[in-house]
Amino acid sequence: MGAIVDKLFISDEAVEVIRNKYHDCLVRNITPTNQLTQVYRVVITDENIAEDTYHDFLVNNMIATYSVSFTTRLVKDDKFRDRMKIRILTSLNELERKRME
Repeated sequence: MGAIVDKLFISDEAVEVIRNKYHDCLVRNITPTNQLTQVYRVVITDENIAEDTYHDFLVNNMIATYSVSFTTRLVKDDKFRDRMKIRILTSLNELERKRME
């Protein structure tokens, strides 16, 4: 069985976004008491889960940079980093094109 375990520094609203996509995921608030920033551990167990699909979901919902798994992969995986650069540039070009219309 495949699984993704991630730690995210996100809001309660972002937790709901994740739960709406991955209904059977386990989400646990691991924030020490009296902290302003909320830290969550998310565990997604699914035979068919792919890390790329999960990271794309985080990017699409603008929460990728709050993910330890995503940011670690950006640093350690050259192919992934290059793919994300291309994706960002493509998105920026698309936004610019729409702005110019």
